[in-house]
Amino acid sequence: MYSTAKHGYSLSTLYANCEKYENVSKGIVFVLKTTTGDIFGGFCGQVFKITQVYYLGSEECFVFSLQPKRELYKSANLNSFFLCCDTDYFSFGGGGEGEAIRINEDLATGVTYCSETFKNKPLTAESKDNQFKCAEFEAYTLK
Repeated sequence: MYSTAKHGYSLSTLYANCEKYENVSKGIVFVLKTTTGDIFGGFCGQVFKITQVYYLGSEECFVFSLQPKRELYKSANLNSFFLCCDTDYFSFGGGGEGEAIRINEDLATGVTYCSETFKNKPLTAESKDNQFKCAEFEAYTLK
């Protein structure tokens, strides 16, 4: 549905592509690879879209890491900060130290923290300040 290799680095293009699948999708999975080789992502039962509701999703949402270590973080049932879509960023999780994953509008930079939503560890060991640079980003819809 979306790939930085095909569509470039643009959050608005990602949102526009998601609109095409809004009525037929059972959810979205996204995966990113950082410039240092870490691979992680998330799942939500809804496609990304900007709405009047600040957070989308439900307890079915989760985040995961594939590199450097395979880990899965499901909802800890402590809050409902699952998916937030804004014009400047999108994020998964919240509370605790911050978002489990937050990706900026350029889809090239982001941060990862220990979130209360998923009780996850930071998903990249790239830097001390939990920032990362995205080398590749892909999103897939489920039908």
